[in-house]
This record gives sequence, structure tokens and C-alpha cells, in this order.
Amino acid sequence: MINWLIGPRAATSHLPAGFDLASRSNVFVGCLKALADLSPITSTGRRQWEVRIDSQEDFGGIVEGVYQVRCNLFHSGKWASDLRDQKLVMVCARILEKWVGNLVATWR
Repeated sequence: MINWLIGPRAATSHLPAGFDLASRSNVFVGCLKALADLSPITSTGRRQWEVRIDSQEDFGGIVEGVYQVRCNLFHSGKWASDLRDQKLVMVCARILEKWVGNLVATWR
């Protein structure tokens, strides 16, 4: 699904449109920049892998970065005592809150 979302076939989906709408917000763009600044995001699983985000305009990198943070969080790769992990989780939560909020708003 991640590959589909960052590929050309996703143009017909409301997901990229919700992201574009969120990108009009300075707060959202600030969160995207913060996530890019925290790059690279390394997996904590058996297969080591890094997600690099080139800038706040790197849609594919942002999607992969948010997904990697999610995977690390749900598979015990994030620590509440780690300041960087706290920042990663918070910035991804804010990105998803605005992005998904815009998506839900289109359903009404």
C-alpha cells in the first residue's frame, strides 16, 4: 500500500489530495520539516533499513518515514525515555492528525 500511495496510480485517491490540502498549513509544513530534519529514520527490526527524507516536499520519503516510525513504535523500537523517539512519534502524530483530518472532512 505504501508503494501504491507514493506511485502515480494514487492520483485518483483522496489521500494525496488531503496531504496537499494540509500542506497549506504552516504548522503542518513545520512538522514535515521537523521530520525531514530527524532523517534518517532507521528500522529497529531484524532487517536494518533507513528512510531518508530529502525535504518537507519529499512526499514519498515522508510517507515512508511516518510508516517506519509506526513500525518501530508498534514493534517495540521506540522508547519513551529517548528524546529523539519522543520527537519522532509526536511529529508523525501531528502530521497524521492534520492529514487524516482533512481526508475525513472530505467525506462529510
